[in-house]
Amino acid sequence: MSSLLADVIDLFLPADCAVCAAPGRRLCPDCTAALRHALSTPVRIEEHAAALPLVLTGAPLPTIVAGQYAAPLSTAVLAFKDHDALHLRRLLAPGLLQAVHAALDDPDVRALWAAEHIAAGRLGEQAPPPVLVPVPGSLTGHLRRGCDPVAELLAAPLPWPAAVRRDVVRPALPGAADLLAPAAASHAGATSVARRRRRRGWRVGRRLAPGTPVVLVDDVVTTGATLAALARQVRRAGGVPVAAAAVAGVAPPDSPSAERSDEADGEADSVSCLT
Repeated sequence: MSSLLADVIDLFLPADCAVCAAPGRRLCPDCTAALRHALSTPVRIEEHAAALPLVLTGAPLPTIVAGQYAAPLSTAVLAFKDHDALHLRRLLAPGLLQAVHAALDDPDVRALWAAEHIAAGRLGEQAPPPVLVPVPGSLTGHLRRGCDPVAELLAAPLPWPAAVRRDVVRPALPGAADLLAPAAASHAGATSVARRRRRRGWRVGRRLAPGTPVVLVDDVVTTGATLAALARQVRRAGGVPVAAAAVAGVAPPDSPSAERSDEADGEADSVSCLT
């Protein structure tokens, strides 16, 4: 959505700020500036996400986020995911784009990409172009909210540097217990058992060309368990995970923002907004 259109909507349909609740605009100028600052410097966080998959060297998968998962960014992400604040995409999607670019340009990611190519015995062959594979949204989340946050972000009309392949990993089919369960406000509200059950139900959809480098995409990274499950399915589909990118990630333990994070209990869900 253009800033001009956003201004027109705020003029005729005034609402409270989705981040600080100040009246008058759906996103106030102060929060707009704060979010832009929070999303301005992509950072690698894999050393602070203990459940990430390991790569050839034994190191965790390089994982780049646009900003730390702490206020105001954490508030904005939850408003976008759980409170229909889809207008926040105009700030969050460019942040994700920066993280994706940072991942593809990272020297360690490039080196891993080359090492995987050689290890597969494809020296001398041209590697397939990289693709972006998002965490699949759940059908139950789709029914509750009518939207898939990660898909919504990747559908933003931005110059994504690689093709988005939502067809590679498919979501789990919900059982009766899932459909009848009370709606959860976010993935943080789901039990760890429910989260594991959803991930175990993921399945390979369309296969990738063997050796295709893949950047895994999520909205929030905390432990990295969701990305590890996604990486397993990507490898089964023929791809090679070389990096992960997200809007926000857990703050390092010694960071002041770590103390403000309200997402210490598990991955934030990529529950399904129609795109």
